[in-house]
This record gives sequence, structure tokens and C-alpha cells, in this order.
Amino acid sequence: MKKLKLLLVLCILGTSLLLSTNVLAFQVTDNQVVYANKKWILEFTGAVGYDDLTKQAIVVTDSKGAKVDISFQLGNDNKSIIVYPPAGGYKTGESYTLKVGKQVHSAKGIQMKQDRFIHFSIEKVGKIEITSAALISIDGGTTGKVNYKVLDQNGNDITNSTTANNLTFQSGVGTAKGSNGVITITSPYIKLNTLKNVQITILDSSTGVYASDIYTVESFEEK
Repeated sequence: MKKLKLLLVLCILGTSLLLSTNVLAFQVTDNQVVYANKKWILEFTGAVGYDDLTKQAIVVTDSKGAKVDISFQLGNDNKSIIVYPPAGGYKTGESYTLKVGKQVHSAKGIQMKQDRFIHFSIEKVGKIEITSAALISIDGGTTGKVNYKVLDQNGNDITNSTTANNLTFQSGVGTAKGSNGVITITSPYIKLNTLKNVQITILDSSTGVYASDIYTVESFEEK
């Protein structure tokens, strides 16, 4: 009788990891860095025996071996199991192991031959860089813009990820807001194009990583 095969899909990347009782074929690298609300999808070649035995065999533990309170949902095709992250997401910078136990079985009761393990860690801010050489004044000096970049613990660019959404932005004048690699400084009372330079600071409070420097104000507009 054909052995049960399990396909673990990394839904955010559109890549997959094939697990079966006969073959272990990795199409993605183990020890991946993923975002805090990572959702895993386990896809099978046939209907899944979605009972307590199967659900209890799928476990996520942290680096200390403590179980994480995950939740499950059977896919609409009855051939997949969705593994949801804990409430509030996984902890930033923490490492986890997803165990797919051999007790996972098909609707016909065919079990996997052995346990399978996937190791992953949660991305965190490792470095912040302000990439602009100067603060560019626009809109008659009421607005200024600079660019920045956020890297994770492995040096990957995560500027547009949800992990980089909790940064704090400060400037020596006006109000600073940042998103997706662009800091916008609004200064309605002190015209930026009348200043020589402005200090800009970006802070990730969860890791303490920051970038701060004084930047020359450049304008192509008349003062």
C-alpha cells in the first residue's frame, strides 16, 4: 500500500518541503528565518485523519523545549492542516521546532514512518541604516524626506516586513514618521530649508537597535 506523503508548504515564500515515509526531499533550507505570524500549511497526498491523534502529534516548541499554544484547522480539500501561530505571534528572535509526529495519519489510518522536524527562528531587527546622505527639503521647506533600511539578524532586508513596523522615528525639528524605507519629517513652523542640518534617530525598542546621525539639509527650492 502506498505510504503516506506529507508536503509542508512555506506559504509566504511559495516554496515547499516534501516529507514522506520513503523519501526526505528538501526543496527549501532548514533553519529558516520567518515572520512572527508565520502560518504553516501541511499538505498531504490524500485525505487526512483529522482527529486528536493527528493533532496531538503536531507540536511547536521553543528553544527551551516549552510547548507553544498553536491552533489547527483542516483545509477545505481535507488534504491539508493549517498550523496557526500563538495569539500575538511567535516571540521576536526566538528559535522554534515544528514536530510532525509519526502518529499523523491518513483517513485510512496509514501513519508516517517516523517523526519529522522543521527548525525555524523569528526575524528580529539586527541593524538599521539611514541610507540617504542628506535630508531633502520639499514643499517649501515644510516637509523633508530621507531613506532608511532595516536588516534582520542574518543581514536580510526586512524594511517592508511587519517586523519593521514598530520602529520609533525622531527628528530634531518637527514630527518624524517612517514606513517602508522612507522617513517623512513634517515641520510647519520651522522651515527645513532654512536649516543647515537636522538630527534623525530610528529606534527599535524591542532589541535596542538604533541609527542616529546629523544630516545636512538639501533643497532644490527657493528659501
